[in-house]
Amino acid sequence: LIVAFILYYAVGNPIAGGYGDVNEHLGSDYYVHASWSWWILFWVRQFFLLCFVKAGEVISIDILALRTPLFLKTVGSFATLMIVQARGWPYVLTFWSLADFCVLYGNHRFARHWLYWQDWIGLFNESNPAGDFLHSTTYMRILLAVMFVGVVTSFKRLWIATFLGKRSFHHYGPELELILAKMLLVSQVAHLARQLDADVV
Repeated sequence: LIVAFILYYAVGNPIAGGYGDVNEHLGSDYYVHASWSWWILFWVRQFFLLCFVKAGEVISIDILALRTPLFLKTVGSFATLMIVQARGWPYVLTFWSLADFCVLYGNHRFARHWLYWQDWIGLFNESNPAGDFLHSTTYMRILLAVMFVGVVTSFKRLWIATFLGKRSFHHYGPELELILAKMLLVSQVAHLARQLDADVV
């Protein structure tokens, strides 16, 4: 942020990919290129969204999905397993790109500047040119590709977990049934022994 302030107020807010500074284009509502200060703010906002997504991962997976029965009761076991298997970078990529689509994509004023409504700091409003990157085809393809990688990786993890689970069940299932049957027999014998001791007393 300090660098962005210096670029905007001290250096004349130079344009990235263009020439001159923003003062040469005052009165224009549209800029093909964004300023360097806007690009710095863009990555700051990306970092903010990343932190928000990581916090959401901790709350949704580490707390709600793994420590409470809330997800099992609301979305079912299959969806809960998929959410848990997406833990880590697949979850981050998927919801990071989704968050970008919601608040950091498009040609509307909020996407260009989150603080567009205030006029005290020009760095954070329409006075700072945002260019056309946020509604460009390239940016949309990047977000879709990132989301695709996250979703596909989550499905791959889910398939592997389901496949290995079924294989383990078919392999160890009969042995587990025998062990459970023997444990049940031992518990019944112990219960019978307690009843005989009680009758003798």
